Parts: sequence; structure tokens; C-alpha cells
Amino acid sequence: MGLQDMFRPVDSVSADKVREVVEHKSANDYCLLDVRQPQEYEQGHLPGARLIPL
Repeated sequence: MGLQDMFRPVDSVSADKVREVVEHKSANDYCLLDVRQPQEYEQGHLPGARLIPL
């Protein structure tokens, strides 16, 4: 896998895929970004998610 492959754009990720990663990987192996608005994030977010609104 080349460096460019690590930074491919992703339009969306399914809930099942997120669950798979969160359940089977250490929190040090991934960074979960929440790109919603702060008000949406405050209403609820996944544990460990970091808010970076777009």
C-alpha cells in the first residue's frame, strides 16, 4: 500500500464497518472524526469521536 492509498477520499462509511473497527481495533489504531455541526455532536456521538465540523 502506497502513501496515496492511505489518503483516499471516502464519501461515507457504513455503521457496520464503524462497529467492526471499534470492536476489533485498539483506539490507538484509528481516529474517529465526527464532521457534523457542534449542536449535532452534543446531542450524541460515538465514544472517542473527535469533532471537526465541516
